[in-house]
Amino acid sequence: MAGKFIKIKSLSGTDVANLNLTTCFNERYNIYEIFTTIKRASGSSSTAAYQRFLDSSGSEITGSNYNEGTWRNSQNSGSYDRVYSTSDTYMNSVSFNDADSLATIRHIISNPYENDRYISGYVSRYYEINSPSERANYGLSGLKDVQTVTGIKTYSTSGNIDVDIAVYAYEAT
Repeated sequence: MAGKFIKIKSLSGTDVANLNLTTCFNERYNIYEIFTTIKRASGSSSTAAYQRFLDSSGSEITGSNYNEGTWRNSQNSGSYDRVYSTSDTYMNSVSFNDADSLATIRHIISNPYENDRYISGYVSRYYEINSPSERANYGLSGLKDVQTVTGIKTYSTSGNIDVDIAVYAYEAT
């Protein structure tokens, strides 16, 4: 099946505690690719950032509703390990080492707008854990509840962040 990814929606926020990208998923498309870049805001004490889905009413889906199975590689230590959880309270997480830390998340998901199947997808995350050591996670991450999802919340619990997020949908031709 031939096709291409088309940009659906994007949003940026500077020095924010959270950023909600709403109404970015709909019944027209089944496959989406989400690119997020997150940086600790200037003067912020944020140590980490997270992402959750927003339900059909625009409310964040909280609780232990997310699954993750990823392979984690830490650059300088040469350590490799498996991250597996069936009770995460977020779908993606990254940490910041210092004021210049930058994190990127690429998440490809399927069927977020459908309410009769699970929402899962491939995720890759890159971030700095301590200077000069970077960490990468590759694998699957998704929502274990069956419900309609219409957006994504990116947030920090410990300070403000700068966020750029863009959502693309696969359009068959």
